[in-house]
Amino acid sequence: MDSQSHVLERLRTAFRSGITLPEEFRRTQLTNLLSMVKDNEEQILKALHQDLAKPKFESILSEVDIVVNELHYAISNFRNWMQPEYVAKSLATKLDECFVRREPLGVVLIIGPWNYPLQLLIVPLVGAIAAGNCAVMKPSEISSATDRLVAELIPKYLSQDCYAVVRGGSEQTKALLQNRFDHIFYTGMNPDELHICCDPQTYGTSLFSVWLLDV
Repeated sequence: MDSQSHVLERLRTAFRSGITLPEEFRRTQLTNLLSMVKDNEEQILKALHQDLAKPKFESILSEVDIVVNELHYAISNFRNWMQPEYVAKSLATKLDECFVRREPLGVVLIIGPWNYPLQLLIVPLVGAIAAGNCAVMKPSEISSATDRLVAELIPKYLSQDCYAVVRGGSEQTKALLQNRFDHIFYTGMNPDELHICCDPQTYGTSLFSVWLLDV
């Protein structure tokens, strides 16, 4: 729990410094993440085979290519996403400049599932980086080879001040959820799986920041 607290404090300090806000920082991190996947594709495929006995073709199609395509799309478009979106004016705002400006949320948590251990961990990370957030990743301990590989590679390619991998089982996940995150990316079929782990004093009665996707 102490090490988790230190990790979160490091990420929060980095976010408050504004390091993730510039376009160039985000572009560098996204490009480095793309390099991570491409440079280590064979290791990734081997880990997926060890964990799930996935054939090479299936792993490329359902894991690696989806991540690579998401990265290319984000790199090509996130500059436009950062620009203000001008909206229609009413009579009361006729003389004003009216626009929506998107701001990063802060430090987000990504909880990866076991059955798509690369895709459903890294694709949310792409969005988090493009939006200017810091991120904690919790890979599934069930897919242990992929878990180990991700924990080894992320610090080599991404800023250690802004992105971290926390490993472990359900107890480590529960301990993570005792901390306040600004958004949680979670893939699962049962909302109760996550809801019962969260401290009501930390998150209240509604997990409004959680994405629930059936897999």
